[in-house]
Amino acid sequence: MEIATLYRPQRKDGLEIHEIGNQFVVYDAGSDTIHTLNATAALVLEFCDGAHLPDEIAAAMQEAFGLQSSPLGEVGGCLVNLQQTGLIG
Repeated sequence: MEIATLYRPQRKDGLEIHEIGNQFVVYDAGSDTIHTLNATAALVLEFCDGAHLPDEIAAAMQEAFGLQSSPLGEVGGCLVNLQQTGLIG
């Protein structure tokens, strides 16, 4: 599955996100499921507010981690995973 360039991912309503150590636990009350995310995936999820395009999320990640090139492919893969788990639409 590929993420469309004009797609603005949106977090699912009702998610509870808690930082525990170096991981993030996401509780989805609607499906009564728990997900664990690493810090990078949690940051991508934070940008899934319906206002950011995937390339904008990748640019923010590039800046946050001081990367020399855009991690658009990695962000796209993360968005696909978040979508498949039902955390974003």
